[in-house]
Amino acid sequence: MEPLRLTPVDEAGRRLIESWFEDPELARRLSPPDAAWWLLQHGTPGVELWLAWEGGEAVGYVQGEPDEHDPAAFHFAFAARPDLRGQGYGRRIVRAMLEHPNLAPYRRFVA
Repeated sequence: MEPLRLTPVDEAGRRLIESWFEDPELARRLSPPDAAWWLLQHGTPGVELWLAWEGGEAVGYVQGEPDEHDPAAFHFAFAARPDLRGQGYGRRIVRAMLEHPNLAPYRRFVA
C-alpha cells in the first residue's frame, strides 16, 4: 500500500474539510478548521494543516501545533473523510504525519 501524501491546505481545501463536518459523528468528535480558526492560525509558525491524499483523492486531514510549554511535543487532531471511516485511513494519516519532515524536531505527539 502506497503512503499517503500530505499537502498544505489552502482556502479551497479548508472549505472541503469543513464540508466533511456535516457528518454528525465527525462533528461530535472534532471542531472544524473553520474560517475563524483559519484567520487566527494560518501562517502561524509551527501550526500545520494538511490534506491527506491517495492519488488524486483527498481522503482525510491532520491539523496540529507545537506545545507552548514543551518544545519536544506536538498536539494534533486528524480525521478520515467520513465516507472512508473504518477502512484504515486514520492509521495511514497518522503514519504520514509522523514521517513528515516538518515534524522532525518533535519527539512527543499528543492527540
